[in-house]
Amino acid sequence: MSIYTIMDVEEKIVYTSQTWCSSSSSAFFLFSPPPNAILRRIPTGEGLRGTPGLETRHHHRPKEYHRDWSDPLVCNYTGVYCTTTLDNPSQITVTGIDLNHGILQGSLPVELSLLSDLALLHLNSNAFRGTLPGSLKNLRLLYELDVSNNQLGGGFPSVILELPSLRFLDIRFNRLCGDVPSCLFDLPLDALFLNDNHFTFSI
Repeated sequence: MSIYTIMDVEEKIVYTSQTWCSSSSSAFFLFSPPPNAILRRIPTGEGLRGTPGLETRHHHRPKEYHRDWSDPLVCNYTGVYCTTTLDNPSQITVTGIDLNHGILQGSLPVELSLLSDLALLHLNSNAFRGTLPGSLKNLRLLYELDVSNNQLGGGFPSVILELPSLRFLDIRFNRLCGDVPSCLFDLPLDALFLNDNHFTFSI
């Protein structure tokens, strides 16, 4: 089954391979490709429910965000926040994703980078593995990135150095290792959290 699924609703919905749009009385939604298709690429981690020690480790009852991810309008999804675009107040776009303390696992999909207006990405206290996709460098407006308390591995995610708007970075409590590039500390960050990994630092 294709992930690019648009459901029948009362509003007029048009989808092509390049553009998805929905017209309503209040606003015009323009996404390319449809963001509900992108978000459905995030693994929902059904198997985590019975994982011993998961709730103890995360200190929260897991939130099942994806349970209402069936609406064709992604702005109605729990954990997804939308606002008008910077250059056109009549257009609505996804600007925030907050899926902290979910039951999410697997690798982060490269398609997240297609949400080009994203300013906030909070995915802490899940069970994501792998690395941060290099494609995230396309998120030129990303202001906050929090992927702490997951199972991310590999070296320091260099894509972080390519995010010009980033001001808040939290990658604590993962399995990252190796050298932390000194240029990280030249970035105009307001908050930086690196602890509880396996990094090495040069003085």
